[in-house]
Amino acid sequence: MNEKVFTGSIDKLRNPERFERLQVDRVLNYSLAGCDVQSVLDIGTGTGLFAEAFFRRGCRVRGVDCNEDYLKVAAELVDGVEFSKALAEKLPFDNGSFDLVFMAHVLHEADDQVLAVREAYRVARRRLAVLEWPYLEQQ
Repeated sequence: MNEKVFTGSIDKLRNPERFERLQVDRVLNYSLAGCDVQSVLDIGTGTGLFAEAFFRRGCRVRGVDCNEDYLKVAAELVDGVEFSKALAEKLPFDNGSFDLVFMAHVLHEADDQVLAVREAYRVARRRLAVLEWPYLEQQ
């Protein structure tokens, strides 16, 4: 059971100020640099912001989140990405299933951060990229 399910406003997750602050293109450039990435797992996908950005870069993307409301919104907003419910600490994928496993602003929400990172590493074939949120006091 995940006790720390993020329940923030969907509008807050999809507003222009947040997009600018997240520097999505810059984050993707760092995440993809020097690595042949065809498939991406976006853990804690929320409304699919980063999943959509990776898809636009030509990657096959799977987004997972433990919040069903966010997953419904993501599926409505983002074409070409498969979204499903999963906990970061218990991913339903085989070892090495994705070239890149991406975790943005989700690690601080995990009940067991070490287990979440281990699971992400387990399903990563080439790279694990973790972006953590420096603006916690602004939430």
